[in-house]
Amino acid sequence: MKRQLALAASLLLTAAVFTGCSSKKEEGPMAETTTQTPAPTGSQIIDPHPTSWDRSAMPTPAPSVQPKYRVNEISFAQGTTKSGPEGDGVCREVATALKAKGVKKVLLIGFTDKMESDGSLAMKRAESVRSCLVAHEMRTDQFELASYGSSMAKGDKQTPTQMEQDRRVEIWVLSE
Repeated sequence: MKRQLALAASLLLTAAVFTGCSSKKEEGPMAETTTQTPAPTGSQIIDPHPTSWDRSAMPTPAPSVQPKYRVNEISFAQGTTKSGPEGDGVCREVATALKAKGVKKVLLIGFTDKMESDGSLAMKRAESVRSCLVAHEMRTDQFELASYGSSMAKGDKQTPTQMEQDRRVEIWVLSE
């Protein structure tokens, strides 16, 4: 039953990709320019609408071109670079959708929460997502990796939920 629900949600998300649906509202340097509605899984899906990108708060290294839109994000447990089974499912769905749309270049941006002091952890998370997408038949040369580390964390006094939201890799389309 759980597998059937997951399959149904996956099919709905795939259908939403091609009908232009989108999900939760984003804050910060990559704020969405449109009103969003929650997706069934709470994750981002491909959004065909333009996104404002604040050039004053770029990740390191900065992307080669202006990102077009955010596709999805994958969350991580504290201190880890493995996303687990849910992340692998999101990775598979994203790879399928990106290949179907003919996306040529993808930006993966890693983030950490304020409690994770290892500055390279965010980049290692981005590398982990790239490996997952490559395992689902995408090419290594399709990716640019960047990191904000904990510089975009929601504050010093975070709740566990806020910290969980900070531990992620965002997937952005650079070119189609």
